[in-house]
Amino acid sequence: MAGCILQSICKQTAGHTWMYTKGRAWMQASLDKPFRERVLAAGQGVHAQVGPGQSVVVRWASSHNNTFSLAVVAATDEEWFHHPEYYKMLDDYIDSAPDGADESIQKPRYHGAAGNSGYGPSATSFTACAGGYCVKDLFSRELPSTDENYIDHSYDMGNPGKTKWAGRMWQYNPAIVHDEVSKTWELQPDRRVAYVSEKYPWLVSAYRFHNKVNMHMDWDLVSLDFPARTFTNEQIAAKGQHYIIHFSSRSSTDHTYTDAIDVNILKTPVDPPELIYGSSSGTWGWSKTDHCQFIEPAAVISPIHDATTDADSCQKEMEKSEMNNMKSVKFGINVVPSTNPDVVPDRISRDVEEVNPICTAGCTATAEDSSVATAGYCRLATADPNKAVCVAPARIHHLAWANPAVSGIQYETTSVAGAKPGDHIAFEWDDVVHDVWLVPAEAPDACDTTGTE
Repeated sequence: MAGCILQSICKQTAGHTWMYTKGRAWMQASLDKPFRERVLAAGQGVHAQVGPGQSVVVRWASSHNNTFSLAVVAATDEEWFHHPEYYKMLDDYIDSAPDGADESIQKPRYHGAAGNSGYGPSATSFTACAGGYCVKDLFSRELPSTDENYIDHSYDMGNPGKTKWAGRMWQYNPAIVHDEVSKTWELQPDRRVAYVSEKYPWLVSAYRFHNKVNMHMDWDLVSLDFPARTFTNEQIAAKGQHYIIHFSSRSSTDHTYTDAIDVNILKTPVDPPELIYGSSSGTWGWSKTDHCQFIEPAAVISPIHDATTDADSCQKEMEKSEMNNMKSVKFGINVVPSTNPDVVPDRISRDVEEVNPICTAGCTATAEDSSVATAGYCRLATADPNKAVCVAPARIHHLAWANPAVSGIQYETTSVAGAKPGDHIAFEWDDVVHDVWLVPAEAPDACDTTGTE
């Protein structure tokens, strides 16, 4: 059973610049930078798993006049996503690739639709149009279901193990998406590179595609593979097995939308391949992630209504004539369970080990350690030592939630005994999972403690 109330809240936004492939902000136009927090509860911490020679399908809404990019980075290097010049470095990595590194022709992006596209392409016509704007022969062919590159499933879209389907796919015209002469935005060439960079050693691979027609009800897609080096024992020992695929949609006239796919690297291929995206256990789980908060909301303006089946009662409250007098107020319906499922703990207990003080002031990273230290724990700061920011965690609850699946270490149930400086742990506090790194106890305190509590 659930209940709903009508609240006055801040202005809301809507959009359709998102990934269709399941990620942290699946099917939502997320503005969180660089992406939303990782949720480890209910098995949601990993979206895919791959072994050598295997790939992950990544598909996104082919919307607006936007440039889409994908970047693959080991989770141990996640701090680079927070760097204020991340996109500049990403573009430089792509544009500075050595000759022959670009694989966008051999491994192209495709266009897809669940059925017939509403933008013009068919089996015989390859012009695409939207809003009165057309690009002639944007596509070169439609892929038959027998083509080796045809994607015959929707497992990546949150349907693991479901019956395969017959979606449609088109290949982009190389003359349009691989133009290297005109240098106009309309013909900005596709890029797909994966090389070891001395300047950006944290980048594993990067992709960049410019959208040509606003076909936002369809999608573009690529089969993203990982370089062979990521599966070696040396690389796994150095970087671990958790990798992040960062998605972004950029435009000078629009917001930058983001998402992230969490992928586990395995030493052997996933067999059968359908399990790359996991399988359903058939049981229920509970996951709660707070993406926003209403601090001192203006008012709760309706009684609680039964919303077990729908929230129509609250909607009727919103449609009352007296609401028209509240011209400057935005309304929202808040639906919450009247009782929590059995899998939700009755309470969160506080462990004796706490992070103190809670750093709220600005800070500068030390030359020895670019992370931000607080009482032996830290939240990793930006990698640029001149632009580090202090974002220390709140007080930690239940150290039993230290996750060995992330760190690779089996910790004790009530402490982090056995952990060593440099280890990455996932702690859960205030019902939210956060990433925490340990720093040496003797490391200088990088925080300016002025204003801490």
